[in-house]
Amino acid sequence: AAGKQVVFAVIKEERQKWESTRVAKRGGPADILRRSPRLPLSPA
Repeated sequence: AAGKQVVFAVIKEERQKWESTRVAKRGGPADILRRSPRLPLSPA
């Protein structure tokens, strides 16, 4: 189980890095808010 948790931690970290890179390229947190299906905001 410990090994699995390490893998998940690494994946999470990589995803965060990727997200921040993508945000920097695309125009900031507002873009993620608009695109994220998990947030209760309508795309307008």
